[in-house]
Amino acid sequence: MAHISGGKITKSHTTVIELGLQVVKFLISLDEVSKVALGTITFTPKSSANNKKVTISTESGCIKLEVIQKRSRQIIRIFGTNLSSIATALVKYLRENTIEVKIK
Repeated sequence: MAHISGGKITKSHTTVIELGLQVVKFLISLDEVSKVALGTITFTPKSSANNKKVTISTESGCIKLEVIQKRSRQIIRIFGTNLSSIATALVKYLRENTIEVKIK
């Protein structure tokens, strides 16, 4: 686990799982992203130790990511000016990096 803060990252949580850090670093490089809110990290006993997966869904005014890696799960919310464009860029990035992506 790592810590990330400043810029577009909200101040409520700064701890992020490894896969989440990779995704967040990509997202904050996008001009359309205005804010990234990191959620708490939870343990997922049913997850495979080598599983890397990002589930993308939409909520009112944001994109919700469920990031799962090494039996850890973290919810990350992305806010921005063009959510459709952000989601498209994220899906492309995840697929290029052979990370399993699920869209709800």
